[in-house]
Amino acid sequence: MRIASLVVGILLVGTGIWCFTNSGFTFLSFAFILGCMVFLSGLCHIVAFFLEKKRLFKEEWRLAEGLWSTLFGVLILSDLLITDEIAVVCFGMWILNSGINRAIVAMAQWKEKKNGWHFTAAFAAASILAGLFAFLNPLVGGFGMVAIIGIAFLFQGANMIVIAVQMKKILGNPQKESLT
Repeated sequence: MRIASLVVGILLVGTGIWCFTNSGFTFLSFAFILGCMVFLSGLCHIVAFFLEKKRLFKEEWRLAEGLWSTLFGVLILSDLLITDEIAVVCFGMWILNSGINRAIVAMAQWKEKKNGWHFTAAFAAASILAGLFAFLNPLVGGFGMVAIIGIAFLFQGANMIVIAVQMKKILGNPQKESLT
């Protein structure tokens, strides 16, 4: 499952870069691709939760993030996001939710004195800031809507890659428990 998380993370980062290179388009012009990637991310989290829950410790955040992402992917694929502004706010919620989940994991790692909690906390803070920026940007203007969605994909992809790296460290030693 670690490899699947890594591949999905790389695909999400690639989708974010693709959004930046095509930032002049509207959200609706490539909603299908974005919806598929969000759905894939959610499925990866859900499957990882059920496959690894016996080997890893306290992974409920993964199920919550997976359910949220899968539901959001279905919402996008169903064409229920009508305007770019609504899409940006929803993507902001998506990355904000991911950041909050990572912050909870970082606090649990810190509490149990696990190595790597600084790294998790840094990605959590960056994701939360990116999510807040997506919420505020429709009000103040600035970046193009698709570019903001690209930021969300970059952060979500980076989070998936961090998860995969931390899973390798944890799963490599069956004695350890995970909070990532």
